[in-house]
Amino acid sequence: MYLLEQQKGLRHYAKSDPFFLHFVFADPISWISVDPLDPSSTLRRHPEFSRANPVRVRVGAGDALYLPSLWFHHLTQSHGCVAVNFWYDMQFEAR
Repeated sequence: MYLLEQQKGLRHYAKSDPFFLHFVFADPISWISVDPLDPSSTLRRHPEFSRANPVRVRVGAGDALYLPSLWFHHLTQSHGCVAVNFWYDMQFEAR
């Protein structure tokens, strides 16, 4: 779980629901090898990722963002960006 409160500047998030994770890799790993800024290289390696539909969010000063556990996300931010965030590492068991 990830909570963010933006104090200054802008952040742009592209986030995908956990359903789309199987489009990115076959074996569970702790890091996702998708580059949302270079989709052509990503699609060559993971053609199924073309079926993913990321949600794009712009977070400005005074905004808050909640990102559920296991959601893949990528962010870019403006110069002089200030934010306060909180990560809570939830323990999941795959049975």
